[in-house]
Amino acid sequence: MRMLDGTWKLVYTSNSELLAILALSRLPFVSIGDITQRIETVFNTVENKVSISVPLSRTSFSTTASFEVRTPKRLQVRFEKGVIQTPELLADLNVPESVNLLGQQVDLSPLQGVLQPVSQGLNGVISQVGSILSNSSDLSFPISTDSAQTWLLTTYQDEDTRITRGDGGSVFILTKDVPYSPSSMTSQQEAVAEAMML
Repeated sequence: MRMLDGTWKLVYTSNSELLAILALSRLPFVSIGDITQRIETVFNTVENKVSISVPLSRTSFSTTASFEVRTPKRLQVRFEKGVIQTPELLADLNVPESVNLLGQQVDLSPLQGVLQPVSQGLNGVISQVGSILSNSSDLSFPISTDSAQTWLLTTYQDEDTRITRGDGGSVFILTKDVPYSPSSMTSQQEAVAEAMML
């Protein structure tokens, strides 16, 4: 079970809900960051997270779940909480040189020069609004429906790669992104972990 610990990056999925999120990146000016899964077997928790960027703003959405080990390869997962991170305002208005819009490549290089003075003028406003937003807390909400449960069956795992199937038949291929180390735990988490080991 300890091989599950750490942060895993999704590199492939057949899951239709995640494919819909990934499809958002086909929209002009929308960027979907890595989809990650952080597992802490000491606490039997899983956090799934995705970041989304649009012009002048970036945020992330995450779900937190607890899990029970049903067999050495099968986990029963129960989602408990969702979090939408308070948007971070970005001072840069980065306009790409071109975008693909409805199958057509649209040249945006003429806009880059025009928008540079606008971007410079926005920096002060964005900075002020950003400092107000940074004092806001993330939007957290409970997930309490009966359908907030699933199981995951690990069909292959080594130190760097994990292949998992979900109860709907979806396939997930993940690679180890950041290894989990107990040194990243708070002192309270370390005390709980030590107590659980006894």
